[in-house]
Amino acid sequence: MIELYKSSLIRACTACLALFILGGCSMISDPVSLMKTPQISAENESLRTFITSQIPKGAPLIRARDNDNTSLIRFADLNNDGKKEVIVFYETPDQAVQLHGSIFENKNGEWVQRITFDGEGKVLESLRFKDITNDGSIDIIAGFSRGDEELQSGLVVYTYQGKELEKALEVPYSHFVIDDLNDDGINDLTIVSLKRNELARMTTYQYENSFIELDKLELDKSVNSYYNVVAGKVSPDKRGIILDAGSGSSSGYWYSEMIVMVDNKLTPVLNDDQTYKDVQIYSEDVNADGIYEIGILETPKGWEHFSFDEIPWFYSYYQWDGKEGMTFVRQQYHDYKSRFFLNFFPPEWHNIVTIDTKSNKDEYLRFVMSDTNKTVAEIKFFSQQDWDKDHGGWDLLVRVSDKVIAYKSYDVNLELNKNKKVETDVAPIERKGNKDE
Repeated sequence: MIELYKSSLIRACTACLALFILGGCSMISDPVSLMKTPQISAENESLRTFITSQIPKGAPLIRARDNDNTSLIRFADLNNDGKKEVIVFYETPDQAVQLHGSIFENKNGEWVQRITFDGEGKVLESLRFKDITNDGSIDIIAGFSRGDEELQSGLVVYTYQGKELEKALEVPYSHFVIDDLNDDGINDLTIVSLKRNELARMTTYQYENSFIELDKLELDKSVNSYYNVVAGKVSPDKRGIILDAGSGSSSGYWYSEMIVMVDNKLTPVLNDDQTYKDVQIYSEDVNADGIYEIGILETPKGWEHFSFDEIPWFYSYYQWDGKEGMTFVRQQYHDYKSRFFLNFFPPEWHNIVTIDTKSNKDEYLRFVMSDTNKTVAEIKFFSQQDWDKDHGGWDLLVRVSDKVIAYKSYDVNLELNKNKKVETDVAPIERKGNKDE
């Protein structure tokens, strides 16, 4: 990461424009990064060879489609004996049952296949390992589908005690989250079910000898899809779920719904008008404080009378205030083709930084202070030929197709720091393309 260090108030503002490099772009995770071939140790390669010998010949091992863990071989202590079992899934596309799972145990240094079981449908959509039955043993939570986006998927919670694999729960779902919404120290499972114009429902379960329903909430049935679902802290002292939803016709509109649990009742806390947006914006923790924010579109000062497509929109992120409103946290500029974005920090600069109205979001952008017109940053698009010829004073941001996108920032001190982690750092500029200079 390249981080900016402040030396004055102006530097504090423009510190938002330092570079932070990520290897790809994101959703509910980056599909490109999920395609990377995982590195396999010699020990795991030997294990994989053994596993392959125990499953049908030619049956490929598979990973869940939505999982950011790229490993084909998963380890978890399923029976709470202090030893990790191995869990794999594989396909037999020419058979009537196309998905299967298998559990292996290590006995006296030798791996032994203990259980083989059938999956559901054609696609392993999700795979989580979590103690959702709250007995100290890790459970397998697997989502299956038939590969048809119009149909709901099926979620199965498996428990394993060393001899048998049992289904503790089997339920249709569109999305699911595991959290502790009622803050009782016990994991709960929330299912979001969506069939457009027929059904939109959220149901929270908790395990007490069997899964019991804590509460159920009817949602807006006109929703086309939930393009992002996150769960965790939504205020300093409250956990919740945020549903980023798309609704309306093909032109559509988007909004975010926040649900918390009050006295074991699922409770919406914001109305749609507060979170309305004209493009998809993902709710996320933009300032790394452990609390999720909701994003909305805001027009830069001076652009109020331009057409929608001309405006270089700001994404502004707000945190729920714990009551009925939201508090501003951070502003970003997102390139409309998702090639990069810029963070604006500190929050006091909200409504002070704008973009010069002579800017063109496909050619040149000048970020200025609205009260003084002082330039704090510039973004410029070069052809490859012009870049090679002369790019004095400009730093490479990203190469995209036949364009080179470069930037200038002012009154700042750039320092390279490769050791800080993505999870805890705020990315002043994120690149979303080929980063080779």
